[in-house]
Amino acid sequence: MLTKTEIHVVIEAGALRDALNTVKHAVCREQTRYYLVGVYLHYYDVALHFVATDGHRLALAKVPAGEEYANMPGVILPPNFVAAVCKAIPRRRAWQQSSLIVTPSKVTFLPPGEDATPIECTPVDGTFPDYMRVIPSLDMVPEHGMIRAKTEDLKEAVACVTAYREAVEDHVPAVKLEIVGDTVTVSAKASGNRNVDFRGACAVAPLAREKLAPVCPAVGFNGRYLLDILKAAKVADIEFRFYDVGGPNVFTVPLNPNVLFVLMPCRV
Repeated sequence: MLTKTEIHVVIEAGALRDALNTVKHAVCREQTRYYLVGVYLHYYDVALHFVATDGHRLALAKVPAGEEYANMPGVILPPNFVAAVCKAIPRRRAWQQSSLIVTPSKVTFLPPGEDATPIECTPVDGTFPDYMRVIPSLDMVPEHGMIRAKTEDLKEAVACVTAYREAVEDHVPAVKLEIVGDTVTVSAKASGNRNVDFRGACAVAPLAREKLAPVCPAVGFNGRYLLDILKAAKVADIEFRFYDVGGPNVFTVPLNPNVLFVLMPCRV
């Protein structure tokens, strides 16, 4: 029996698993920033929001939900709970209904299936930051334009160049994205910190669509973070909204407005 402080959220099991899998790569690994070590779940604008960020990147997945969940308390789901929930939802039961019983002090996941074992956790004791203020408004026209590329093509290019950069460097595997004609060029250069005779690496991915400003500067990103986004998107095409070489930029999924990624640039 539910108490007055409990909110019983009914959600399709596959939708829950997909939302958690989409954002969990962005969970912070630094235990000193404990309030970021988890996936933040809250209700806003007729949808359940699943959010993770480590301060350099942010991932957001929304699942439409009725207003009966408007009073649900926001909770930070710890990584071990997130992993257990994803593991407890087999593909054959993805279409079935599951439940989350949410209170400020405990979250219980009821998997689909009569013989399923409930999974419980104590939410992270902290206040998740106001993440919405760092997301550029999608109603704004990106200052430097927007491109759409095939996810697999861009992922292959980024993976190739990132692997090179990691092989010759000890620190952040920064890669540079530059629009050249109807392609996006991904490149990196060794900084010379090692005695390795490499001049650099470069890979090219074709663009499916572009809408760019007359002058579109190159921008650098952490290659591993960019790869995490491209793997989590799980779609044929991905859009890059280029707002600022020094501030947050946005990756969106053309056919799914409920998924969004924000990535801070880095120096290359």
